[in-house]
Amino acid sequence: MVESLHLSVRLLHVLAMAFVTGGAVVLWLGFQRARAANETAVVLSTAVGYEWLFWGAMGLVVATGVGNLGALGAGVEGPGTAWGQTLAVKLFVVLLFFLGSVVRTAIVDGIDRVPVAHNAAIRTLLARSYALTALSLGVVVALAEVLAHG
Repeated sequence: MVESLHLSVRLLHVLAMAFVTGGAVVLWLGFQRARAANETAVVLSTAVGYEWLFWGAMGLVVATGVGNLGALGAGVEGPGTAWGQTLAVKLFVVLLFFLGSVVRTAIVDGIDRVPVAHNAAIRTLLARSYALTALSLGVVVALAEVLAHG
């Protein structure tokens, strides 16, 4: 029973990360491909929905990540080891990621107050924002892989 619970927590963790990473890639591609104002509006509408789901999924990632670390218990190595240093780097990258995500969400939230004349600039800004989101998540996943498998 305990093992199946632990596997369920890991599965939720991986699925939530897959959602936020995949969503960022899809939105990056969407803003890259959108040319007309109506196309940008459709992708922007999708981005608004993604932002709501993103924060819920990231809450799940944090909760399950803490649970995964807790399951290791006394086996968590300190910052004086290579594993501990990797964990510290990962947590720092995650902190920076969250700060950048707050900025991205604020941009998406305030985009309806930007004149339509700035359509190309909005597309470029959001395309870069979601590309940076996906790239940052790729770094976090790579660090997680190192922690999980050495």
